[in-house]
Amino acid sequence: MLELRPNCELCDKDLPPDSVEARICSYECTYCADCVETVLFNVCATCGGGLSARPIRPKNSWRANPELGLSVHPASQTRRVSKFARPEIEEMVEKLRAFSPEERERFVPGLDYVFLSRAARPPWRFLKAACRAGSSCMSVLRASGLSCDQMEISSMLRRHPVQSRSLG
Repeated sequence: MLELRPNCELCDKDLPPDSVEARICSYECTYCADCVETVLFNVCATCGGGLSARPIRPKNSWRANPELGLSVHPASQTRRVSKFARPEIEEMVEKLRAFSPEERERFVPGLDYVFLSRAARPPWRFLKAACRAGSSCMSVLRASGLSCDQMEISSMLRRHPVQSRSLG
């Protein structure tokens, strides 16, 4: 059952149980819509996952069995604050904000990646070009489910600008 935390963990704005401004990640980290849109850019400050609108729990139970609602299962009164400093949050947001939560799942923290321009057709913009020592680019591409050969990689890199970035 959702905890329904009472505040934004970034700016401490009140988010009562019926707030349409509350956003949560899959771990229930809670933020206000303004922080999600202007500071976090849909990147949870804790886990790096996406954020969604928090459902509103009904005040009263609409069924006799099971008894549900805020009258039976009240919202939490424990206020929380992110344990990460603003620079740490900004660093993670900068790494991940350009990618949807589904796209972020393709990456492995600690590897360096080369990102092709948005004009490149997927999955090429996720090309992993620099990998952990001992792993070749081709083996990492195969492990991630991408099919290619060295000629395709060279051709794609010539046609599209690249930017190297570490996501770990």
